[in-house]
Amino acid sequence: MFYPKYPQWELHIYGDGPAAKDIHENGVICHGFQQPEVISDAMHKARFLMLPSRNEHWGLVVCEAAQAGCGLLLSSAVGSHEDLLTKENGRLFAPRSVHQIDAAMQWAVCLASEELRGMESKSRALGYCFTPVAWAHTMKRILADCDARNLH
Repeated sequence: MFYPKYPQWELHIYGDGPAAKDIHENGVICHGFQQPEVISDAMHKARFLMLPSRNEHWGLVVCEAAQAGCGLLLSSAVGSHEDLLTKENGRLFAPRSVHQIDAAMQWAVCLASEELRGMESKSRALGYCFTPVAWAHTMKRILADCDARNLH
């Protein structure tokens, strides 16, 4: 559905899931397992992260992609969509819904340059809410609250 309309776009798949060996489509490039440095470099070059998971409790890769400025095309089964996805930086689709995945991809390719810049900024802003320093400050606030309430 998508590739014939937009042959200039490529889908790069990273990882060695059980279905990877069965993917032989035009415009789809399977990289297999890669080291974190390669994944990081790919995210910084990419416009979007698509994660069509059927079950993904939070999905750290989504936070990493947001911090890299990627737009997010996520399945509703990805738990982090509640924290990292807005209508400004991506689209949500139902797991296994080919129609909704296609619609999300169609939305992505139709964005103007200005919209892409806004998407990148929004993703980065949301992604950087979840850093080790941010978590340390949150933990300090929780501990201070426990101390104040004598909840040791």
